[in-house]
Amino acid sequence: MPDKISNALSLSGVSLHHVPLISKNEPDGKLKQLIDEFMYKYRSNFVIIIITCDKSFAIPIETARKNNIPVILIYGKNSCKDFINTVDE
Repeated sequence: MPDKISNALSLSGVSLHHVPLISKNEPDGKLKQLIDEFMYKYRSNFVIIIITCDKSFAIPIETARKNNIPVILIYGKNSCKDFINTVDE
C-alpha cells in the first residue's frame, strides 16, 4: 500500500495490520491476537473490519460481537455461509 494512503488512513484513526505469510498458520494466530488486543485496548467507539475467507476467524469475531463490537467482513464469493453469518455486515 502506498505511504500516502496508509498515512491518510492513520490520520483518520484507522489501524492497519498486515501479517505476511511466513508459515501456514502463523498469520492467522497473529491476526487473532491483534483482534483480541485491539478489543481490550479500545473497548468502544470502533468497528473491526476483517478481510478474509478463513472461517478460523469465527471465534474472535464472536468474541467481539459478545462485547458489542461491530464486525464487518469483506469476503470472497466462495466463503462459508455459516462464517458470513457470524458478522454484522
